[in-house]
Amino acid sequence: MQMIIKERDSEEFVFIEQHHHAYVSYELIKNLKDSFVKDETYKASLLEAVRLHDCGWRYVDKQPFWNIEENKPYDFTDFPLSAKVMVYEMGINEVEQKDLYAALLCSVHYTKFIMSDSEVDAKIFVEKEKLRQEKIMHQLGRINKHLFEYHYALLQFADSLSLYFCLNDPGVSQDEVHFFFREGIHLPFANTEDKLMPLWDDKGTVHLDPFPFQSSINIELQQKRIHMEDIKRHGLIPCYEANAFETVYITIK
Repeated sequence: MQMIIKERDSEEFVFIEQHHHAYVSYELIKNLKDSFVKDETYKASLLEAVRLHDCGWRYVDKQPFWNIEENKPYDFTDFPLSAKVMVYEMGINEVEQKDLYAALLCSVHYTKFIMSDSEVDAKIFVEKEKLRQEKIMHQLGRINKHLFEYHYALLQFADSLSLYFCLNDPGVSQDEVHFFFREGIHLPFANTEDKLMPLWDDKGTVHLDPFPFQSSINIELQQKRIHMEDIKRHGLIPCYEANAFETVYITIK
């Protein structure tokens, strides 16, 4: 993914850098009930994978790119594929230097994003990552396939719930929630097909049922807001670099 961006009435853009989103994911998975982690094996590696799964973007996101055709900044939904897979690979390389199991999780995470993409760059990336995955699995020796798949599902869950907070404005009604989440968020630790449907009690509090964490969590989301008129006047990158981060405080209950 690239920068997470919300557009407000064509007048203002809200920017969230990927590594800030990933850190929220990490805070979520770190506070998950112990019973949902199931096994301590590779737990530290799971946490590392969640924390670093978007680390390749932290340099790219410092200077957002303008989409001339759409007259808005590129975000993670439309960032050019050739550049995207290059950043994916750079990030996985970094994780691999720190933790093999975490790198395996990140590699699978990214390949599944673009597995069905027919573009040449996507196919090349997927094939290279399959070779990386085979190499890592050989280095790790025998791993529990079911546990790995569960860890991957936990990474997806933390990623999705964090993305929910990034893409929706605080206090959003169920009718206005981002279309990604209208069907809810998959619960990998549930015994049914029930989905998690976050509900905002107010602009600073989100209620989750079922509640998957050890206790209530206070998260801090870093973002920048830039008006379209300022971008027209000064350009996107100067505006982005000049604007300070603001913090959105959210309590999850």
